[in-house]
Amino acid sequence: MERRWRIGKAIGIISIILCFSLIPHISGAQSNPIKYRLYDLLIDEAIESGEGLKIRATMDGSTTLVPVGEVYKALGYQAQWDAKNQVMNLSKGDRKIKLEVGKDHGFRNGERIDIVTPTRYIGGEVYTSLGFVSRSTGVVFSKEEGKIYGYDRTIPSFDGYSGHKGLIKIDTAGSIYQKRYKKAKEIVSQITDPDMSDLQKLYELIDYIYGNSQYGRLISQDGVPTHELEGYDSGISVLTHGVGSQGGFEESLSALMMAADIRYVVTAIPGWIGNTWNIVHVDGENYHVDLGTLVKYSYDNPSTLDRDRSYRGLFTTDAIMEKQRWMGNTKYKNYSGLEANSQRLKEISNANHAAREGEWIYYNKLDGTPGFYKIKIDGTGKTKIHNDTPFDLKIQGDWIYYRQYNYGIDPERFYKIRKDGKERKELPITPEANKYLVAEEGIYYSSDKIYRTDLEGKNKKVISPYPAYKMKLAGDWLYYINSKDGNKLYRVHRKKGTNEMVVDQKDIVNFLVKEDFITYKVDGDRSLLDSYYSLTVEN
Repeated sequence: MERRWRIGKAIGIISIILCFSLIPHISGAQSNPIKYRLYDLLIDEAIESGEGLKIRATMDGSTTLVPVGEVYKALGYQAQWDAKNQVMNLSKGDRKIKLEVGKDHGFRNGERIDIVTPTRYIGGEVYTSLGFVSRSTGVVFSKEEGKIYGYDRTIPSFDGYSGHKGLIKIDTAGSIYQKRYKKAKEIVSQITDPDMSDLQKLYELIDYIYGNSQYGRLISQDGVPTHELEGYDSGISVLTHGVGSQGGFEESLSALMMAADIRYVVTAIPGWIGNTWNIVHVDGENYHVDLGTLVKYSYDNPSTLDRDRSYRGLFTTDAIMEKQRWMGNTKYKNYSGLEANSQRLKEISNANHAAREGEWIYYNKLDGTPGFYKIKIDGTGKTKIHNDTPFDLKIQGDWIYYRQYNYGIDPERFYKIRKDGKERKELPITPEANKYLVAEEGIYYSSDKIYRTDLEGKNKKVISPYPAYKMKLAGDWLYYINSKDGNKLYRVHRKKGTNEMVVDQKDIVNFLVKEDFITYKVDGDRSLLDSYYSLTVEN
């Protein structure tokens, strides 16, 4: 009898231990108790009424963690907790979201979404970052003191002149504007985070447009002229097809800033129809941001056949714009009421060949001053990190890859340098290479063929037997213009090495690869200067 009792007691103790082992251990929970902060979660119409849901959020560094069950339920999701596997399953219509405690990623319909802070189990509830909620649902969130605003079926409507903010119900807007608002929200939810400042968000929006667009006009999609395309919106063709005019860049940035809850106004030279740009209000200051002009005059580098990141001419003042902008005898004047006089970001508007990662911009100077510099996005921390004058900058891990500008005296050589300017290394890549890209698996470059090396420029392998006029990475593929086959568009699989033609059209000089279409430009007819064509993936 006593033996049975001891066995039973042992089994009971083991069961208790196993039970507690299913709950993740929170390191330092007793010495560093969780600090909660009470927020009003206001979704859509509740933003105007002020009647929302009170939730307990907590911070992990600069990341806001929110209770998964409560927040997703407020967005109309069904939640199911799998205690055995520590997995939260969420569903709404055909959307399925999965989160696992302790993991630094989740899934939306099987697609992986990375999370800055791993999902945690705190006080009997699952917590994840507000940023993950945004990326997994498409809902754009913004934070103010004690409040979290969520834009699901709505979009903020900012009167930039007065500063008053209202709401627009997307489903009651016209069909063109419904498409515009939904596209803007989709992009903003993927590339920004609710914990970012307005300045941080603005850089993400600028870099997104700059890196995914060209100046020009779209002629057709799948052979159908754009004026016959149902629902085609030339105002945000920069976002939908990667191509736009001066006014198109302004409208596209305006749509993204609207979705990101950033205050702005539109400005122009009086009488100059279509030549518009933005004055943006961030951190209590106003700046001119003219992306259309920047992209238009950011020609491809003749040496690398690539367009370097640039911030030249952005974040400028009224005085500079009044000096530079004329149409006939008409001089630009800012009548918006948002006076742009701050010099805080003056140095960044001098950043010519540049690369940005997070809070830091690495660049050389537009004014011709030699040297390799870095500066924070708020204009502070300017530091010269090397005497080289770099261009064609790429960031991978802790290193910046670049070519040294030699003023045409010597062949331009390839280097890598740590972000603090230390451990500069020359890479054994032929100076005749006219294009290169850097990815996690190595360096791709083209000379007589397309090669891939490791990140030290060694262990060279032929990836394609054809030379590339231009190259871009997209998913598992490297897309390139095949200069041995009439400049048609090809692609090669980055892992399998299989080559295939993508667009059977000669004389392609530029292209963009999007999720569901490819947009390309053909050289030749001068009447179609800066004209692009688009093909959906199915075609």
